[in-house]
Amino acid sequence: PYTTGFTSEDGPFPEDTIFRNDVLRTDRQLGFFGEVSFDVADNLTLIAGVRHYDIEVDLEGSANGSFFNSFQPDCNVYGTDISDLYNGDGQYTDRNAGVCEFTGQTTYTLADLDDPNTPARVKAALQAPDVAKADGQIYKFTGQYRLNDDVMVYATYSECFRPGLLNRPGGASTALANGGTYSVPYALETDDLTNYEFGWKAPNTWYSKLSARGRIPAMSSVTREIKAMLDPSYVPDSAEVPARFGAKDIEDLHFVNVLNAYSCTECGRCTSECPANQTGKLLSPRKIMMATRDRVEQLLTTPENSDTLLDHWISREELWACTTCNACVEACPLNIDPLDIIQQMRQYLVMEESAAPASLNTMMNNVENNGAPWAYPQADRALWTTEN
Repeated sequence: PYTTGFTSEDGPFPEDTIFRNDVLRTDRQLGFFGEVSFDVADNLTLIAGVRHYDIEVDLEGSANGSFFNSFQPDCNVYGTDISDLYNGDGQYTDRNAGVCEFTGQTTYTLADLDDPNTPARVKAALQAPDVAKADGQIYKFTGQYRLNDDVMVYATYSECFRPGLLNRPGGASTALANGGTYSVPYALETDDLTNYEFGWKAPNTWYSKLSARGRIPAMSSVTREIKAMLDPSYVPDSAEVPARFGAKDIEDLHFVNVLNAYSCTECGRCTSECPANQTGKLLSPRKIMMATRDRVEQLLTTPENSDTLLDHWISREELWACTTCNACVEACPLNIDPLDIIQQMRQYLVMEESAAPASLNTMMNNVENNGAPWAYPQADRALWTTEN
C-alpha cells in the first residue's frame, strides 16, 4: 500500500489479496443549539430555535490494486493515494498511468498548473481540497395551539442539512455516450432540506400524557386491594377478572403502548438523550419500542409461540438500568412514552415475582424501618452535627 499517510497494515499485500480499500475517515463536528419559547396567550405558544454547525470531513489512506501480480511482483502503486490527493500541500504524484516503478512517476506542484503539458487530471488533483467543510446556521419555528387539555395542533417550519464529504475516487473520469467525459467531484456539497409540518404528528398523540412528567400514577389494581382491606363499605366488582400486577407480555400492556410502538419512527432521539445509554448501560428506549412492536408481529404470525416480552425481547438488565428521568419522553417528537412500558414491566417483576434487585430491596427495607434510604435509625440522624 501507499505509505504517504494512514495505513492499517504496512508492507505488501498478502498473496490472496487483489484489492484493499484502506481508508481512515475522520469527522470533526462542532455545534451549538438554542431555543426560546413565548407564551403569547394561555393556549398559544411560539417557539424559535437556531443551530450553528461547523463540520470537517477528512480522508487518509489509499485504495490499492495488485493487478500487476499476474505478470510480475506486486509493486503496490496501482490505485488512489488518498493521503497524497487530499492533503492540501500543493503537490501531487501522478500514478494514473499504472507505472509500476516509482522512478517512472511524476510529482507535480502548483507551479505546473500553467504548463500546457500538465495533464488535466493532474491540474484538478493539485487543487483538490484538504478537507470537506460545511458551516452555517439552520432555523426552526413552531406554533402550538391547545384546543383543550388533551388536544394540541401545531405548525412547524424547520431547516435540515446533510454535510458534504470527500469522494474516495475523486477525479476519476469516464467517457460519456455523447462524446464528452464525466469526472467524479473531489468533494460533495452540503444537501439542504426545508420542512413544513402541520397537524398532530400521529394518532397516538391524542392519547399522550400531558400531565407532569414525573408523576407516576397509582395502579388501579393495587388501589382496589387497599380499598378492600381498609374500607368495610367497599364492594368489589365480582364480574371483574383479577388483573395481573404490571406487565409481562403484550396482552398486559395498554393499547396505547402498542399504538406508540407502531407510531415510532426509530429516529433515536430517545436513546441519544438517555443517561443510562450514554454511560454504557444496556438500556435503549428506542429498542424498547421496537421490541414491543416486534413481539406483536411475532404473536400475529406465530400465536402459538411461548415467548414473552419480558426476558425474550426485553431483558431485566435493561429495565433496571432506567433511572425514570423522563429524558426519553421529553425528547420524543411524537409524545411516545417508553418509560410507561418499563414501569409496567418493573411492577410485574416486583409485585408478581418479588424479583427486585438486592440494592432496591435494601433501600425499601430502610425506608420502612428508618424512614430514610440509609441504614441509620432516626434517632441517629443528627449525630453528624456533633462529629469533629
